[in-house]
Amino acid sequence: MLLFLFFSVSLGSCKQVNNNPEAEKMEADQTVEEEQTLQQYSNPRCKYDQSIQTDAFIREIKELEGYEWNNDEKTAQLVLNDHWSLSIKRGGCNYFELSASFIYDRFINLEENKDLIFDQVKWITGLISEFDAEQIAQALDNGKLQIQSVNEGEYFINFTDERLYEYYQFTFKAQDDYSNFKIGKYLD
Repeated sequence: MLLFLFFSVSLGSCKQVNNNPEAEKMEADQTVEEEQTLQQYSNPRCKYDQSIQTDAFIREIKELEGYEWNNDEKTAQLVLNDHWSLSIKRGGCNYFELSASFIYDRFINLEENKDLIFDQVKWITGLISEFDAEQIAQALDNGKLQIQSVNEGEYFINFTDERLYEYYQFTFKAQDDYSNFKIGKYLD
């Protein structure tokens, strides 16, 4: 009798779990709704979830060892040598940005130092796999770009290669005591 009672209770429990698909669906719908609500209130103004942006994309790159990651800004700062530093950003709110910005503590003339500048851009885009490194290198080597002066010492460089034109921005700025150039990939 005890064995029969145990078997009946066990069988009844299984029937309750397996024979109530509506309850399971309601529970699953509630879970999805709760997750959507949490995402909505985490930052309703942001299209991209900044909480999942980390330094994982550069963590294993030997050439970038020693960087300092700022989780609030989603940037990595690295001193390359006595005169050069590098800032790498990955993240965004309304648009997604992956960019590398080189800072030099002296003046650089863009026209006279194109090779140096373009080599640095090819180097960093070659290290970070999310950049289209091969296409960028080809565009730079083949002159598939247009350099526009914005202000004195400040330039906006457009890639004319149609594979890069829509997603990449390249800027250069030089003053008496510093120079900065930045390559960035931007997605809406």
